[in-house]
Amino acid sequence: MGMIPILNRINELSRFERGSGLSDTEKAEQAALRTQYLQILRG
Repeated sequence: MGMIPILNRINELSRFERGSGLSDTEKAEQAALRTQYLQILRG
């Protein structure tokens, strides 16, 4: 997955988190996406 789709999904989950909250599955997905994003940035 490229960086833009990862960022879009991270942002979408962040909006859900501020609104109605996230399920445990969504929290795990958010953490995994953040890890992937950081790996891409660090090379």
